[in-house]
Amino acid sequence: MLFVKKGYICNNQQANCDKYRNHEVFFHAWPSHAICPSCEEPLTQIEQKRLNFGALFSWFIVFPGLVVASFYIKQALTPEPITGITFESAVSEVKEESAVALITVLRELQSEKPVSINYHTTSISASPNVDYEEKSGIINFEPNQTQANISIPIIPDSDAMESNETFKVTLTGLANEQVLTVVIIEKGVDQDLLDKADIVISELSVLSADLANGIATINAYENYFRKSLNPSEKLVSKFEDIQVSLRSARDRYLLKMTQATQLDPQVIVKTTENRLSVLQREKAELQYRSTKIMLSQLKEFRRSKVATTDSWIEELGSLIETNDYEGGELKSI
Repeated sequence: MLFVKKGYICNNQQANCDKYRNHEVFFHAWPSHAICPSCEEPLTQIEQKRLNFGALFSWFIVFPGLVVASFYIKQALTPEPITGITFESAVSEVKEESAVALITVLRELQSEKPVSINYHTTSISASPNVDYEEKSGIINFEPNQTQANISIPIIPDSDAMESNETFKVTLTGLANEQVLTVVIIEKGVDQDLLDKADIVISELSVLSADLANGIATINAYENYFRKSLNPSEKLVSKFEDIQVSLRSARDRYLLKMTQATQLDPQVIVKTTENRLSVLQREKAELQYRSTKIMLSQLKEFRRSKVATTDSWIEELGSLIETNDYEGGELKSI
């Protein structure tokens, strides 16, 4: 055992071995093959044992002392955790057009001791290097300095319909990590602009469906007239009224398309997409399809600056295939 010394006796039967003659017992932590220090004969282990006070001293005095000493050495070599440094607030708001987020870091108590801490940005909903500049660095507080600033560049975008976005700034190297949430307030869209876009797109959506129906109706009447030798005056008069209405709708369609090109393109596209969602929910199939065509025509009109009204009307008219006029009503398939 660790704390017991075993007894050994010399095997030499000759009288010249003093150790044997005096029946001296050796107490050592030797293995069984150890030899007599006088005659170098093998030693034989006997049952006699005694405590190893040296081992006991090492175990209960020296070892605990080393443990305690290593603890205090580690304490002396380990830097004292930094406390008392926080953000001025937990949330900071910055307007997108401001171009930079200025963040204040506070040291609560004055101190003669300088201190340095690290910081870094992390995305939440904002995209790094798209909505803000990804950044990390070191903040140095000089003796008695109680305030420092971090500047995070904000990157403006052209998405007028984008919602507010967020990222966070984290202070590390502190006893308790500090986190600040930065909210980028998007410039947004003037409500008056949204209202104008909604009105223009609503009217264009209705007009596109009316034109599709009007062209199909005109085609049906013309098919009927080609086969009828003597159409009634009432039917002819109604046909003429439809032609007048169709020309009026055509003129208003061109006017509204022109007005739409004068509004923010992203607002117009977003408003049209919202209109399409409503029409899809309401299962207004014809108006849904005519509105999709209208949006495509509007994009091309904005790009080319050329109003091809006749081709617009023809494209809308192709949405409905018409048969002969039967029973005074348009048959649509």
